[in-house]
Amino acid sequence: MSAVDARGGAWARGNSVVKATAGKPGGLKLTSVAGDDLRLALAQDAAGKDLPQSLSGSGHTRIEQRMPDGTVQTSTGDALEARFGRAPGSEPGRGLEIASAEQTGSVEIRSVPGKAGELTSEGAAERAELDGASDVVTLSGRPRLTRGDTTVTADTVKMMQQTGDAVADGNVAGTFVNANAKPGAPVTHALAQEAVLHRTAQTMELKGTDAAPARMWQGPSQVEAANLLLDRGKDSLEAWPGAGGVVRAVFASQGQGNRDQGLENRDQRTEIGKRGPQERVVRVTSGRLSYSGTSHEAVFTGGVTAEGQDGTVKAQRGVAFLVPKQGSGTREQGTGPRAKGPEGQSKERPDPTAASVEKIVMSGAVKVEQPGRTATGEQLLYTAATAEFVLTGTPGHPPRVVDDKQGNMTGATLLFRSPDSTIVVAGESASRRVHTETTIKK
Repeated sequence: MSAVDARGGAWARGNSVVKATAGKPGGLKLTSVAGDDLRLALAQDAAGKDLPQSLSGSGHTRIEQRMPDGTVQTSTGDALEARFGRAPGSEPGRGLEIASAEQTGSVEIRSVPGKAGELTSEGAAERAELDGASDVVTLSGRPRLTRGDTTVTADTVKMMQQTGDAVADGNVAGTFVNANAKPGAPVTHALAQEAVLHRTAQTMELKGTDAAPARMWQGPSQVEAANLLLDRGKDSLEAWPGAGGVVRAVFASQGQGNRDQGLENRDQRTEIGKRGPQERVVRVTSGRLSYSGTSHEAVFTGGVTAEGQDGTVKAQRGVAFLVPKQGSGTREQGTGPRAKGPEGQSKERPDPTAASVEKIVMSGAVKVEQPGRTATGEQLLYTAATAEFVLTGTPGHPPRVVDDKQGNMTGATLLFRSPDSTIVVAGESASRRVHTETTIKK
């Protein structure tokens, strides 16, 4: 049922539909608008032909847009206000499109990609504004965006219809939860000032500043920096600072012992959540972090400082070998967060916070500091389970330990542990003999 009123408009009731077609790069975009009550205002063009000018709707309003690449985006809400226009380059009287639209009241948006294997996006907000020229939908009023295992909230969320990308801005909070995970499984959280989700590249950028860095954490483990980049396609995470900042990471350690020893008064303490009775952590500060989910290796460059219960180590470069935590839902357990890659295979979300340190290799001007002991060398292997340090050097610069109780020692290899005072020194040949200097206190 419809009628033209005296003001030059059309009115309809009962699941009414208005359709528009507009030319876009790569093809046509088809748009349909529906609602319980729609009021269409018309205006005459130069030829005296009536053309839609604006549209008001209420009651179960719905906008469906089909993009040239096959993507279908549907939005629903309580009320709708829209204005029509002619697509750039189209012939007069043809190429009608929605120039702008605003939906309000319990808005829900669902975007289904036209390509197989790409993730569906779902959004919710109190208000959605469409800019027809740029094909950008802006969500505001407690907006929420969900894509795969990732959910993001922010002050505003922009959804790009042509590319499927999304930008969340202002007080961004994210969670990574696998829909198939068991109840009580660990959840990874994220905070940032801005988040950019790229649909085709399968990446997510978390942006902050050096003063207010972006952060990801799960239990006691976390990574924070001005910039975090998660790449599903490469199964990797990159973290880097702004000008003059650093990357900070906290990892759970497989070692045992008093978990609070030497940690209570540290100004850089940033761990989140409660740890188990014997769980410990290792804090790493560096110029950059590169994590591979395939090899479970975290590479630190640009100067590295690692702090833990067993001591502090400084070096030019470091590699932490991580193992999945029990119950973290990783690939080995078959319950982890997954997404379909371009070839349709399962992809894990790269997440170093869902792992603990097994061992660390430090290289380049290595310096170890422990209570009453200092050691230097060129390469160090630290094993978390045994709290064991193995220090080596070069023929010209062998490793050296200065110990308050046992004196000064050098050799091809120095092995020592934190819990006791035992130092094992090994020499390779006569040219690299063990040298020990013991100071006897009077």
